[in-house]
Amino acid sequence: MAKPTVFIRLLGWCVALLASLGCLGCDSLKPEKPEKPASGELENLTSSPTANPAPSNPTPSNPTPSNAAEGIESESTEANNEKAPADGSVPTTTALIFGNNLPPADDSAQALEFPDDSASPQSVEPNEYQQQLLASLGDLNASLPAEWIQQLQKIDGAIQLLMSASANNLIDEPTFRSTGLKLGQIKQTAARRLVEHPSATAEQRKSGQLAQLIALSHLSGFRDVEAARELEKYAAELSASSDLDLAHQGRVVLMGFQLQSLQNGVSSDPNDLLASAEGLFTRAADRNFPELMILLQSSQVLDQMGFDEAAQRMDAIIVEEFRQASDPKLRNEAWNIETRGSQALENYLIAFRSLSSEAFDSTTAIAAARQLFTEFPSVQTLEQLAGTVVSIEYGGNAALSRQLVDFIDNNLKQFAPSEQTAAILQTLDGSKKRNAIVAQPLTLNGLVGFDGQPFQAADYAGKVVLVDFWASWCTNCLNEIPEIRRVYKELHDSGFEVISVNMDENLKAAQEFVEKRNFPWRSYHAADTDRLGFRSQFAEELGIAAIPFMLLVSVDGQVTELHVRGERLMPSVRALLGKPTSLIPD
Repeated sequence: MAKPTVFIRLLGWCVALLASLGCLGCDSLKPEKPEKPASGELENLTSSPTANPAPSNPTPSNPTPSNAAEGIESESTEANNEKAPADGSVPTTTALIFGNNLPPADDSAQALEFPDDSASPQSVEPNEYQQQLLASLGDLNASLPAEWIQQLQKIDGAIQLLMSASANNLIDEPTFRSTGLKLGQIKQTAARRLVEHPSATAEQRKSGQLAQLIALSHLSGFRDVEAARELEKYAAELSASSDLDLAHQGRVVLMGFQLQSLQNGVSSDPNDLLASAEGLFTRAADRNFPELMILLQSSQVLDQMGFDEAAQRMDAIIVEEFRQASDPKLRNEAWNIETRGSQALENYLIAFRSLSSEAFDSTTAIAAARQLFTEFPSVQTLEQLAGTVVSIEYGGNAALSRQLVDFIDNNLKQFAPSEQTAAILQTLDGSKKRNAIVAQPLTLNGLVGFDGQPFQAADYAGKVVLVDFWASWCTNCLNEIPEIRRVYKELHDSGFEVISVNMDENLKAAQEFVEKRNFPWRSYHAADTDRLGFRSQFAEELGIAAIPFMLLVSVDGQVTELHVRGERLMPSVRALLGKPTSLIPD
């Protein structure tokens, strides 16, 4: 089944942004941990052994199927899906622009799932899929503005499910397109009802206006030419609004039309597009993902069309506007453009590609880091370098990670304090905390067993102990368990013990997992159930930034080694027990 990649890319903007803005109404079932600084290309230097929390999953809301579009579908007009003007003056795809158009969803507006497995996309025909997805929305009639906002959230949840089904090739392109069009039409009507509601507040009406802009972008992305015309007209109307948010969103959409006109040959002057880009940012709040996407797309088109100077100027605008954006991912994109083609960056990448091999030269690597900062002496470069610290350390090269931490720390002092420097310092402090526990007695505070008994350090006195911080959602953590079992089985009677410290936020799921796996060692979790996982007392004290985090404690109670994983575990434990590290006789 062919994947509708163009549609997915366009509609994907909608879903990604709505999810990031909290408009889809999901309850996180996975832990939230401090976000790792963006590291762009540098992050891919090594095969990182760390495990990040899995994406949040929506909580099932078990909707009752009914006529989903009843009450508002009659107002939706049939889209002109195929026929486009011969002169190309009306684009069939446009930039999809979003603001924080809906307040956070409550429990009644959670992202939708099918009521049972039999109704899942895997088991229905395309027509049945559309019918069941629309039916899962329930009755979309409403009488109050707040209720219309909840209906819009329901529709966004259905769009998310549609995207997931298409991305996993569970439905074909015609089904994806026809269902997407139907949902876009329903959303447009619901948004209009909210805007026109006589008792709607100014903020609610504004939410409806932005939702209507999104709905038209949905439809335009599905090649609804009439919606594209209406979108251009509506964006022009909003661009003249006295509301700064509405005006900005309107200008971004209009820039998308300018780009399309340039591509289609309707316009031949790239300066108009540049002027729009230069006037796009009047506030820090304007630097978001959609704005970055339209600038990146503009740069690419200008380059492809041979407008070299204009493309370079567009890149410069991206760097100027996003190098200090509040979102590290946006800063990362700006830094990637700023350093593109740099020999210093290439040298750094080359130096670290052999990180896990015997040919790796740490002296060359740290020299390459210094060269990179010399050529690009900015907070952004230090942020990129800091983003590699955790991977380098967890990969087993603690000495190099310490050198890099010292280098970043020393050079960061020349920059004024900011949220960005604070985030870098947080990364450095975590690494310093972890390295500081080596050769020191290990203290584990605030632990209680899944059996309800508090942790007692005396139970492990005189033993060689592996302390394993893990979670049931962490694939890399689970991959370590077979080797831990093997070492435990062989060396437990010789004085080897395991302390299993769970980092799940969902204790019920964690306990079920522990009981099912029947670990022969005791498992613990944070005693303070309000501070679980990465927010727990022990995680903060030890500087745990990612898992699996595994350390060895000698018989005298001191930490001897960090990140003892895989094949390294057996010889390390044997050495601490005074046994030969090799099982092969001389």
